[in-house]
Order: sequence, then structure tokens, then C-alpha cells
Amino acid sequence: QRTGRGKYASGPGIHVLSAMGLRGSRLLAAALPVIRELQAEHGYAVALGVLWHRHVCYLFHGQPGQPLEAGIGGHKLFPAEQSSIGRVLLAARPEAEVRDLFAGDSDDAITRLLAGLVEIRQAGYAVAPDRSSLAVAIGDVPFAALAFSSFPPRAEFSLIAPLQSATRAIAGPLDPV
Repeated sequence: QRTGRGKYASGPGIHVLSAMGLRGSRLLAAALPVIRELQAEHGYAVALGVLWHRHVCYLFHGQPGQPLEAGIGGHKLFPAEQSSIGRVLLAARPEAEVRDLFAGDSDDAITRLLAGLVEIRQAGYAVAPDRSSLAVAIGDVPFAALAFSSFPPRAEFSLIAPLQSATRAIAGPLDPV
């Protein structure tokens, strides 16, 4: 909408679209109770994200002990290849699509990324390159992913099963009827 000074600012339409998108997807509503349990039981940061081109868009990124609503939309877009959520969702994509997304990168970088994605497909989970987070995809045809972060070194293997269980709990109510 136009301001009194002749400039433009976001009007109510952007908020309506945002609310309709979150409500229409039902993802956040299905995920928040599961996220609350994960944080209470394990005490680590939890993130929920989707892939947007070469970036992860975090629908939720929150710390334990902080109000759940503070984590909604609580993180900026992040490069997919540096994120466990991005990596596990890229692994669900065909190789040709990943090549297209990263066409501007060097051949060596793309080759390394694709090799890592093969390992992720085989393992069923992804760890960020800096080992700071661990993610599991949500859905038989992955559309989002759930991750733990800020956990101690070598704890990742004990966190895979809880994440897998949580992703099934989130996906269940979202399955088409």
C-alpha cells in the first residue's frame, strides 16, 4: 500500500497471504506439538524447514526454554548445502534438478555435493557439514524436514530415532485423505 509520503509499504494483503499459507499447509499446526515434546525431552534446539530454490526457509527455529511462538519464522533464509535440512531435502531431489540449482558453482563443488547426497539417501538423515545439526525429511515424498541443533559432539546417533519418530508424527495428519 502507498504511504502518506508517496512510498510503498507492505499492506494487509501480505499478512493475509502469510496466514492463509500457514493455515492452508497445516504443517506448522501438525509440527508444533511434536516440536514442544522434542525440546522438552531432549533439551536441544529444533528447526522445521522447507527448501526454497537453493535456500532453507525455516518455518520454526527455536531454542528449548523459549516460548514456542518465538521460534515461528525465527530465522533467515540459509544456504541449503550448508544446512542439514537443506541437504536432506536436496537428497530427495533428482540429480539433474540439483545440478540445475547449483549450475553456477564449480564442477568440483557440484560433484562433492552430489556425492554427499548419495550418502544422505543411503543413511536416511543428514548432518550439516559443520556437524552443528542433524535432520530427517518429512513425508514419503519429502516436502519439509525436522532438525536438532546445538547438541554435544557424538550425540547425533542417539538423536536419529527420535527425529524419525517425530517426522512420522508430523506427516501422519498431513497425509491426503
